[in-house]
Amino acid sequence: VIPVFTAFYSQSGTGMMVYLIFIIGFILAFVPGFRGLLERLSNAKIMMIAFGSYYLILWGVSIAKITFLASWINKVTGKNALTFTNRDVIWLEAMNIIRSNPIFGIGYGEGAGGNGVYVNGLYRGAHNTILQWGVNGGVITIIFFVILLYLVFKTIEEVKFPLKYYLYLGSMVFLIAMSMENYSNGLHFLPLM
Repeated sequence: VIPVFTAFYSQSGTGMMVYLIFIIGFILAFVPGFRGLLERLSNAKIMMIAFGSYYLILWGVSIAKITFLASWINKVTGKNALTFTNRDVIWLEAMNIIRSNPIFGIGYGEGAGGNGVYVNGLYRGAHNTILQWGVNGGVITIIFFVILLYLVFKTIEEVKFPLKYYLYLGSMVFLIAMSMENYSNGLHFLPLM
C-alpha cells in the first residue's frame, strides 16, 4: 500500500505503472500453471535480453515513431507513447550530448542547471537514469552499469526459486522506472529500491 500511495501522491505515472507490473508479477507466482514458466524465465541471460529488448522497443517507439506499438503503450500507460510526455526530445538531446562527449561525458553537475540536459526551456536532466549517467559519465559509465547489472543478475542466479523470481521481478521494474525517470531515488521509488 505504501509504495502505491507514494507513487499516487507524487503523481508519478511511471511509479504507478511499475508497481502495477510488480503486483501483477507477484500474483502470477501464485496462479497454477505459471510457476514452471516463471521458474524457467528466471535466469540472467533472459533478464539481460528482456532489458535490452525493452530499451529497443522504448526508443524504437519513441524515436523512430513506430505507431502500432505506440498506440498499445498509450492504452497501457496512459502516456502519449510516441513522445512519452516529450521525453523523446529529451532523450535525443541526451544522446547528442553523449555523442559529443562519448568517453567520460560532461562531468557530474555540469551543463544545464547541473543536470546536463535542458530542452525547450522546460526540462532538466535526461528523464532516463541510464542516459543521465551517460551524459555525466560517458559511455564508460554505461558500460560499467551493464557489467554491474549482469553481475547482479548472476548473483541472483544463486538464489532458489521463488525468491529468485521476485528478485528478478523487482530488478526489472526498477530498471523500467529508471528508463522513464531522471533520478531513481525519488520518494515513489525508495520502497522499490
